[in-house]
Amino acid sequence: MEKDKINELFLLNKNKSEIGTFGESGTGLGLYLVKELVELNKEIISVVSEIGKGTSFDILLPERKFN
Repeated sequence: MEKDKINELFLLNKNKSEIGTFGESGTGLGLYLVKELVELNKEIISVVSEIGKGTSFDILLPERKFN
C-alpha cells in the first residue's frame, strides 16, 4: 500500500470506498472505529505495509498493573 493511502486509512470519508482483496466493498468505518477505541484507551495503532506483500496493523497495549 502506498504511503499516501496509509495516511488516509483512518480518516472517515464515505467517498473513499475501494474494492478489497476478494472483491468486497466497504466504507472504512470499521478501521476508523478501531482507531478511535484504541486512542480512547491511550493505546497506539500502527500500520506496516509492503506493496505486493501485504499490510499489518499492530496495536501496542501499555503495561498495566492491577492492584
